[in-house]
Amino acid sequence: MRVARDIPSDIEEALPKRGPGLLGALRFHDFRLLWTGLLVSNLGTWMQFTAIGYFVVKLSPTPQLGSLYLGILGVARAIPVLLASPVAGVVADRLPRRRVLFVTNSAISVLALLLAVLTSLNAINIWGLIALSMFNAAAQSFDVPARQSWVPLLVDREFIGNAIGLNSIAFNAPAVIGPAVAGFLIAYVGVAGSFYVNAGATLAVVVALLFMQS
Repeated sequence: MRVARDIPSDIEEALPKRGPGLLGALRFHDFRLLWTGLLVSNLGTWMQFTAIGYFVVKLSPTPQLGSLYLGILGVARAIPVLLASPVAGVVADRLPRRRVLFVTNSAISVLALLLAVLTSLNAINIWGLIALSMFNAAAQSFDVPARQSWVPLLVDREFIGNAIGLNSIAFNAPAVIGPAVAGFLIAYVGVAGSFYVNAGATLAVVVALLFMQS
């Protein structure tokens, strides 16, 4: 007895469709480029957070003042986020997101390189570190809403959930790995060397944007 192998279209449509898979969103060229760039750049960001904290304590005259300066550093990073976030959301809605990301990530790269150069020249103090951290946080404030609103547009509709999940991984994984890498670099190439590595890592998103087609 011969069994029919062709499934009627109405039955086929009723069957559950296969999901996008764990890495399904990476099949889209532009999303894949942006995601890879974010993964590398965020690794550098967490390395820099760790190295700056270490450097602030190292530059402090006493451990007690080191703790105080770390608290000031945290507040200094938070202030630009609180002040700039409402404006950043409007900018992300009104300007091309690719252009916003290019400007913000270029600024982040320049700030990272400036930090590395000043550190290698012994030309920076605690307040300089705090000031550069504030400018970095301000750039990040404009970067996040533009990126988060752009990611769903880089994939087909059924892959949006997967893309958002992968985008979360691009932030959470570096948060785990970055501090450990920073500690290794500080031990073997010094604080300035770790800042130079971060400056290179932050360029990853800029390079990705140059090769994207969207």
